[in-house]
Amino acid sequence: MRLALAQCGPPPTEDAVEGSVAAVADAVARAGDQGAELVATSELVIGGYRTDLILRGDLPTVLQGPDDPRLDPVREAVRRAATTALVGAAVAGPDGTLNALLRVNPDGDVDVVHAKVHLWAEERRVFVPGPGPVVLEHAGLRIGLGICYDAAFPEYCRSLARDAHLLLFASAFAVGEEERRHTIYHPSRALESGVHVAVVNAVGEQGGATFFGRSQLIDPWGRRSVVAGDTPTVVVGDVDPEACRAARDELPYLQDLQPHYRPSTVGRNPS
Repeated sequence: MRLALAQCGPPPTEDAVEGSVAAVADAVARAGDQGAELVATSELVIGGYRTDLILRGDLPTVLQGPDDPRLDPVREAVRRAATTALVGAAVAGPDGTLNALLRVNPDGDVDVVHAKVHLWAEERRVFVPGPGPVVLEHAGLRIGLGICYDAAFPEYCRSLARDAHLLLFASAFAVGEEERRHTIYHPSRALESGVHVAVVNAVGEQGGATFFGRSQLIDPWGRRSVVAGDTPTVVVGDVDPEACRAARDELPYLQDLQPHYRPSTVGRNPS
């Protein structure tokens, strides 16, 4: 499967939703020109990852649901490109606002396929956690979905990797300490489970933070095969299920993982 990583910058207009929708629609068109079967975007790409508003507990860029008409330009771009897009957005749900991934299909149908499970403390001011791990089937592949902080939990990722060829993360890692974690999480998740990993990161100045981009596709041995720069761009790479099988034969971490670990307590030696 040919996967496009659409690294879109901050909204270029005063209307954050309108501007970011236009940027995503343009990225989908460019991905379609490169033969992408699936286009992935960063966390909260619609409206931007606004740390300042999240800290205030006020996020005015929430979509009213998958059918919000403001998404129409993305629907049209997906239809024209004959592809499918996964778009990060804040979406109103029955129990509160979700930090979500929307799936936009070529027929115009839009649904929420994943909501961020692991929320940073400040994110809990505006979001409720998603219900749990999701594996999406697309173009003959099984894709485990996550959003940013979800990638920090090996147990969560392995619960997906056992039934997936690709782990796909929509993220918003900022310049500074988060850069180090970004370089550790994603190759580790690939290597320890023998699975492709893709991370699409936010880029540019948004809400008082600077996001560094460097979206990437990592093979099942933990090697980076596609890496974007630090500006808005669309990069593509291929995800091969056979590579997962080969990696797991060579490095059988999943097969050799014990079903449970129960440490025993060893007392002191008598003095």
